[in-house]
Amino acid sequence: MQVRGMMALYQMKNIPETGSLRFQSLEVLTEQGIPVSRDHYEQMHLGRMQPEDTPESIRERFNRRLPRNF
Repeated sequence: MQVRGMMALYQMKNIPETGSLRFQSLEVLTEQGIPVSRDHYEQMHLGRMQPEDTPESIRERFNRRLPRNF
């Protein structure tokens, strides 16, 4: 389901099955033929997007400062 103006950020769970995968990009996992399961992820943040937001700008903003509820 798509909700306009909202974003959800997901992160791999800290479980044994994801130990060696947690800090790899999806691109690297795909290139290496490693399947990614939605069961390995948990929603970490739900928030409003700004009109000018892009995936890259959101990543940069979260790298600079995490929201209080993250």
